[in-house]
Amino acid sequence: MALTFPITNRIVIGAGRCFFAEETSSTVEGEDFRYLGDSPSLSLSATTEKVEVDSSDAPVAETLVSITKKVARSFKMTLRHVSSDNLALFIMGAASTVTQTATGGTTNISTALPGRYYKIGGTTVFGLTVNATGVRKGATASGTVVTGTKWEYDGNSGLLYFTTGSAVTGAHTIIYTKTASSHSKVESNTTGALKGTLLFVSDNTEGSEDVWKISRCEIAPDGEAALKSRDNPVELAFSVNVLTRSSSTPQVTVNGQAVTY
Repeated sequence: MALTFPITNRIVIGAGRCFFAEETSSTVEGEDFRYLGDSPSLSLSATTEKVEVDSSDAPVAETLVSITKKVARSFKMTLRHVSSDNLALFIMGAASTVTQTATGGTTNISTALPGRYYKIGGTTVFGLTVNATGVRKGATASGTVVTGTKWEYDGNSGLLYFTTGSAVTGAHTIIYTKTASSHSKVESNTTGALKGTLLFVSDNTEGSEDVWKISRCEIAPDGEAALKSRDNPVELAFSVNVLTRSSSTPQVTVNGQAVTY
């Protein structure tokens, strides 16, 4: 008698979206999830450590028992959305917004050299105007005006350039006015990788949908970000180590498949 096999194989070609919420504490999940943007890959791996006990009396040892003593779960995730928040994840830092008002300022250059570039206004000032008499030779704003043919500047980046052959030497003072604007800033720090809850909401090319929830994990950079490439977009690679939230909370939960009988 032939047997029947009443099963329809669930073939899955995966796609979907990743969300992350920074935790409130080690025991409390965060509630405000951030969509991480386009993510070319997300994969789960699991490893186990075992203790194997072999027989001792026979000429050839055989395995008597194999005991799993540890399981470790982790994800590999790649993000293509190069936002300030995602960059902060990658350099293990924090993202913020810098707001500058239209006020004046000065930058002192101890030794000006022709053919060199100088960042005006410090590292956080982007968007400024240097007027025709804004470059002066000397350590104060009252120094001798340096003609505009000897220098150039890019107001967007805040870079000033002393032209080759200008013969500038010694201390110079740059007088500028900031443009009222806001821009993002990301700074690395030493507080470590972020911990929180990861959600993966599938939108599969083939196969019914699932929602994966990792209650507690640590997201850390894992690889290189090709900041300059003609052939490929910048991608940020991360390792996601799965942690335990509490003794009653599963590390990984998958919801979604309908049960049929």
